[in-house]
Amino acid sequence: MFYKNRMLTPDEAVERLVQDFQLANRLGFKVLRQQWPPYPPDNPADAPLAPYVASKRAMQVIEKALPFAEKYGVRMAVELHSPTHLKSEWMDSCLDLIARTRTKHFGSAPT
Repeated sequence: MFYKNRMLTPDEAVERLVQDFQLANRLGFKVLRQQWPPYPPDNPADAPLAPYVASKRAMQVIEKALPFAEKYGVRMAVELHSPTHLKSEWMDSCLDLIARTRTKHFGSAPT
């Protein structure tokens, strides 16, 4: 999610995800374990837990990528591992996105 010493814009990050979806589709993969966009957390105190923290910019990327995940028949599965907690602001933002969009193309994947 970096390019020439800067973070990608959400639109640029979506373009990268679309490339991943296209390749996954061509290879027959239905689930893509997705890297979480490493944008700064909304709450600076959460920085030590990054990238798995609540971030509006990261959620923008995931939401903008949903139509492409659907188009290519790929489900985005975000990794869950320590120190990630199921009861966290980050997971709440993921669950809110799923409930609001009613998507079946975004979820979590325990490791």
